[in-house]
Amino acid sequence: MNRKSSMLLKVVSSVSILGCVGFLTESGPQTPFMNNVASAAEVDVLPSENASLLSESGDISHYNFVNSSSVFNYADNKWVYRSSSAPIKDVKSFDGKNLYATTDDGYNAEILKWNNNLKSWDQLGSFRGGPIFDLIKTSDNKFAAGGGESLTNGISSTIFTSIGSDTNWSQKVNGYKSKKSSYTTGGYLGVVYTGVAIDDKILMFGNSYSTNYTSESTDGVNFTRKGSFDGEYFDAIYNGDKVVAVGQQAGGTFSDYGLVAVSSDKGESFQTTVLGNNSPLNSVTYKDGVYITVGDHGAIYYSEDAHNWTKASSPTTNKLNDVEWDYVNKRFVAVGDSGTVLFSLDGKGWISVNSGIKNNITSVVMMENS
Repeated sequence: MNRKSSMLLKVVSSVSILGCVGFLTESGPQTPFMNNVASAAEVDVLPSENASLLSESGDISHYNFVNSSSVFNYADNKWVYRSSSAPIKDVKSFDGKNLYATTDDGYNAEILKWNNNLKSWDQLGSFRGGPIFDLIKTSDNKFAAGGGESLTNGISSTIFTSIGSDTNWSQKVNGYKSKKSSYTTGGYLGVVYTGVAIDDKILMFGNSYSTNYTSESTDGVNFTRKGSFDGEYFDAIYNGDKVVAVGQQAGGTFSDYGLVAVSSDKGESFQTTVLGNNSPLNSVTYKDGVYITVGDHGAIYYSEDAHNWTKASSPTTNKLNDVEWDYVNKRFVAVGDSGTVLFSLDGKGWISVNSGIKNNITSVVMMENS
């Protein structure tokens, strides 16, 4: 999240450990791809607890599950895999049609785009260095990716951008800090685990050993490092009203607790709320007035204003890695370790389905059916 030159407003609330693919029917035209928006009147019914994902959960052909080596979906009564030769760090679709991935083999980070005609990944960019953890796109067609590498004696920071298209990638930030000395390069941010597009502005979150920064750019070329603040952030969204980032508290009494940072002024200032006993938060989404965040140990929280959170009863203790809105079936979907798949109509009540997947699911991406 971001703050212009002003200091980040840190208002840590008292810890809120609150107990507090296709279509279901063939009766209507295909629902257009929507990123973050459905109406309570449109919601459907959930399958029963522990129902089969493949046979009892409605049409899931638009679900694209991600693990460490593949993006895969269920089509024509079989799993179809888009495999990568290097470990996958992030997968995104910005329009519901084109699929992007970032990978890292320990030596080179790559930005890839799926070629549906050739049924293979096209390489858009390749960079020597640490992995790329997040990929974003602004409203005026600027692409940005953040990464870096945690080293034995220091942390490197990286931001790459491609302006006007997805094919002109170059490095814009290359910072480094030594753990054993005070040496720091000017572009140092910490490892950039996540970022968010705020209309035409890029905002990236850097996570350090003890001091964390945000960095913003309006042109995709020049990045301005903002003031420091506590917390490490792993996912962020902007819904046109608020910027919301989630992660974990770094240090202090509530170290490793979940952390939410909220900005109502497009990142000029933030308020933070600590959530969950030793449950870092990994993903956040928004739909129709409800914010949902999920994290370690099956943690799920919901809120109407992103400041006051209630803990939902979770049907799992597995780590939850991602939560998204299913625009076809009108439900929230959370995925996690050991093939965990959860559904909810309102973010408050959740059920678990039997996915038949044994591996960890790191994210789920909704794609239109062609």
